[in-house]
Amino acid sequence: MSLERTRRNSPESPPTTTGDKETFDTAISQTSGHKSGTGKHSNEARTALMQQILTRLIQGTKRGGEDDGHELHHVTCDGCGDSPIHGDRYKCLQCDNFSLCSGCFERRAEPKKHKSGHLFVHFRLPNELFGRAVSNNDVTLEKLIEFYAKEVNKSATCDGCQILDFVGLRFKCDLCPDYDLCLKCATTGVTTNDHKLTHPLILTSRRVIVQISINDIELGEKLGSGAFGAVHKARWISKNRPVACKIIVVPD
Repeated sequence: MSLERTRRNSPESPPTTTGDKETFDTAISQTSGHKSGTGKHSNEARTALMQQILTRLIQGTKRGGEDDGHELHHVTCDGCGDSPIHGDRYKCLQCDNFSLCSGCFERRAEPKKHKSGHLFVHFRLPNELFGRAVSNNDVTLEKLIEFYAKEVNKSATCDGCQILDFVGLRFKCDLCPDYDLCLKCATTGVTTNDHKLTHPLILTSRRVIVQISINDIELGEKLGSGAFGAVHKARWISKNRPVACKIIVVPD
């Protein structure tokens, strides 16, 4: 039974308040105030109240996530409909304007014509890929092929064609350990050993370290130290994001 239908049939309207605690307390009070019984309306009222509580708690959790240090990608998840996407975002390179949140990616959601074994770009930060600022329109398979046409993947062997130091785009399997494919093998659906067509392939690059200016870091509490320096809590100022910062001491 849907929540909306339950509300229309219940003898009492579910409590509507602005705070999650008020919703919970009011709902418990009203539920306790009902006379015990097994009537249809009594059960429907309790069901509506509990659905209201759960809805408020879920909404509160999502609202709280906006301030949890995760970046906001201003796109909609095509799996669950969440907008904006919090945290990691996965953009499909084989579907038109298609993105998944981390939850839908991990459960291998396949809405519309999308397949879990497609090629993906993994955005950890909005509009930034492998340390470079990019726009959403720049991240297409055609433009990436052009941009990385001369990139040599040193010490990497394609597990499909066995070419060492192959040139161009490099994709890593999200499930198979240390499994790489060149663009040709990735797009032609090569399978070897335990690698299956349903395994997601994620674009990777040797340019994976984000360069952050020292002036863009605000150091905080010291977390620990070792032979080469100390680790501090810190804040990435321009992103307003908590990070860990290791300060390496270079001996004279």
